[in-house]
Amino acid sequence: KVTKETLNLVHSIINQDDFKNNLIWDGKKINKEFNKKNFENNDLASIWKIVRIFLLVEGFNKRKKDIIINKQFVEESFNKLGVKVFQASGKKCERCWKTDQNILNTVCDRCLEVVNN
Repeated sequence: KVTKETLNLVHSIINQDDFKNNLIWDGKKINKEFNKKNFENNDLASIWKIVRIFLLVEGFNKRKKDIIINKQFVEESFNKLGVKVFQASGKKCERCWKTDQNILNTVCDRCLEVVNN
């Protein structure tokens, strides 16, 4: 059974200018068929398929636009990005060159364990 909400949704979508002027289907003809007095469920099923495709394409286009906008934002943010370099605190392990505050002799704990085993 087709609900009134479904019919209202289809009606609102097929009356959008983007739907009516689409180059893939004849939106004006679809609108005319939908507004017939003796409307059949088979016609609605066909129209519903086209409406779903339209919604998918619209969603894809919106997502694509959002990605492009976000990419521009990331690129602009990256261009303003600064880098500061600080010397690490601690000693440098002579074996792995890792800088650590817990180096007691000349090698870090991890390297000391490896050397002793």
